Amino acid sequence: MAGTREYVICLMCLHNQLLDKPGKGAFTIGNWNAKTGDFIQIRDATGGRTKDGKSHGFPKVDALTLHDAVLAGNSEYNKVIKQMKEQLLKVVQAFYDEDIITKTELNSIK
Repeated sequence: MAGTREYVICLMCLHNQLLDKPGKGAFTIGNWNAKTGDFIQIRDATGGRTKDGKSHGFPKVDALTLHDAVLAGNSEYNKVIKQMKEQLLKVVQAFYDEDIITKTELNSIK
């Protein structure tokens, strides 16, 4: 396959995703809900295979919201929360510097 492809980089984790996936359409951002969305997922790491030999991955066993992760007081969760906060502040600053986020929008955050 010749040519180039465009990728969108996640500004939080720096993983990339095709801007336009063949057969799936344009890149979209997920719709994480701060009150109910998973922040930490607990998964069965034993993996496994179906009868026809296909992997069924690492099934989710449980999950914690951001609020629950903060309440847990787990030092590893706290490290991740701190890193995400620092990166998020860098992203917001960059968007502000480029006039993508306005002072009014920043002031509207409660």
